[in-house]
Amino acid sequence: MCRKMILALSVENTNLVMGCFDGEKLLFTSRIAADRNKTGDEYAISFKSILDMHGIDRSGITGSIVASVVPALIREIVAALRLMLGKEP
Repeated sequence: MCRKMILALSVENTNLVMGCFDGEKLLFTSRIAADRNKTGDEYAISFKSILDMHGIDRSGITGSIVASVVPALIREIVAALRLMLGKEP
């Protein structure tokens, strides 16, 4: 079990890049398509699937951070992280 994992998201025009850090160690990176029509629930399902695929237990994630160049997606991304992690990014 990781001690202090942080989920990091970079929201770009065509992709969302997701990475998980345990301290300074990058555990994985993954990309999904950015879609302005997706809901927070749909993004949460994608994020959860990616974490599951990499064997990451969501309960070990202590926080998240989002960087975005697409303001229109922030509301849904934050809603997805809140739903999936139970805490504010």
